[in-house]
Amino acid sequence: MALRTLIAVCVLAALSGVTSAQTPNPELASPNPPIIGFDFILPGSDPPHYSIAVEPDGKAAYRSDQVPPSDNVPGEPYIVKFTVSEPTRARLFDLTRALHCFQGDFEYHGGRLANMGAKTLKCVFADRESHTTYNYTTNQQLQELTTIFQNISNTLEYGRRLAYLHRYDKLGLEAELKSMEEQAKDNRLGELQAVAPELERILNDTGIINVTRRRAEHLLQLIKSDPAARAAAPQ
Repeated sequence: MALRTLIAVCVLAALSGVTSAQTPNPELASPNPPIIGFDFILPGSDPPHYSIAVEPDGKAAYRSDQVPPSDNVPGEPYIVKFTVSEPTRARLFDLTRALHCFQGDFEYHGGRLANMGAKTLKCVFADRESHTTYNYTTNQQLQELTTIFQNISNTLEYGRRLAYLHRYDKLGLEAELKSMEEQAKDNRLGELQAVAPELERILNDTGIINVTRRRAEHLLQLIKSDPAARAAAPQ
């Protein structure tokens, strides 16, 4: 399936539709802003592919395709619907406007680089779309957008692994939550409130050792100490 199709599947299937009126230059100013999509593909990584779509009101959807088992049959995709915090939503759309909805070539052409994953940023209107694909870019605004989306993916992939460990290997939760705390300290997680329900389930499970539950509680406190994250947390 092509990159453009993969993003469209995430946007159209996981999010409700957004109507948009045609304007002479909707990328610069539009009464109905686009859905912003980010798509990442790197074979051999975990996950090898994921997509994130964010609506103008902050409603978002995440989909990752898991590493196929030895028989090369892909597992069920991991899909999460959540709401991004207001500062993140505003920054995403400010950067998108500044980049004219990703019209142009932002790829670095200064020499050969290792494959760091095919990244596609896209604006999806009701009747058209614009996008750019890159392996690496020196554009600072595009770098910031990439970091925001990659940090969100980091958070949601932790949520996926926590849910699995909670069900099948509770003793493995300790190391995963410790790693998560370290990533949060290094500012490599984004929109932590999206995994608050799983953290709450771990905290409230008396069958889990106390030190593990305290780590979940600490991460929940990080959410509660951030007014924007707290406001976006699932109720």
